[in-house]
Amino acid sequence: MHRRQLFHWIGEHIDSNRSLNVEERAAAYVGLLVRSLEEGLWIKTPRKSDMLGSKNEFQVQRPICCFTETSVSEISDHVQEYGHLGLGFPRRFVLKNGGSPVQYCNESQSNPALAAWLRLKKHLDDERLLQSLGETTIGQMRDDFQYLTHFLKRMKAPRQPAKQRKATQKSSSRTASSHPTHRFSRVFGDTLPYLEEREWRIVLQQRGTRQLPRTAIHREDVDPPRWTLPYKPCEDLFTIVVPDHRVMAMVRSEPELMEKLHDANRAPVTLLSLTDIGSF
Repeated sequence: MHRRQLFHWIGEHIDSNRSLNVEERAAAYVGLLVRSLEEGLWIKTPRKSDMLGSKNEFQVQRPICCFTETSVSEISDHVQEYGHLGLGFPRRFVLKNGGSPVQYCNESQSNPALAAWLRLKKHLDDERLLQSLGETTIGQMRDDFQYLTHFLKRMKAPRQPAKQRKATQKSSSRTASSHPTHRFSRVFGDTLPYLEEREWRIVLQQRGTRQLPRTAIHREDVDPPRWTLPYKPCEDLFTIVVPDHRVMAMVRSEPELMEKLHDANRAPVTLLSLTDIGSF
């Protein structure tokens, strides 16, 4: 549920607001859904900047919109970080707006793919290249390279500070001692949490009057200014997953909202609750 859709999860700012009671939280999620249907998906710089490389050579500096291939039935950890409102789109919607799967990189020094990216960056940063090709050409090459690097992501979390690392090692050693390694046991290696997200991204690119996605709208009437990507329910949006039954009841009690999720000529938007999904 559902392996042929990509889900965009939102609402973390609602979950982190501890001052909201249950009713206020539910109303906030309904308001967030209404706003998304009206404005579109937010394309913005992440609150936590993704970085890659031992010296953070690659950083997410452009506005992006993220999706995950992780099925809804396996999404419990993901929603804790990004929010409990899921919007499901077919892959074609993401592809036609310039989206693509993320390329995950092993940050080991022996990784040839990351080494190749670093060599390319070094060549493009060489001032001799600027002198031979000219400022306009090298500027476009550097811009294209930076755009491509926004589809790179590390496989696992950054290395912990020394104190935290020692505590983790002590804990893992105690666990290991209680479960002795047998001769025929398999070793699968560390968990790679970022890789498990199976992320796709739409990355904003501007060059002169051209932009990608073409239909993205720059919103300066919000703080901070961001880009939005409009979408059409039933045509682009196939599924909505709400946090719980309370939010579901509120959504169903709004005639204008329910009308947006139905089209006489198309299949209606599927409405699901995370509460129900957890019982499957």
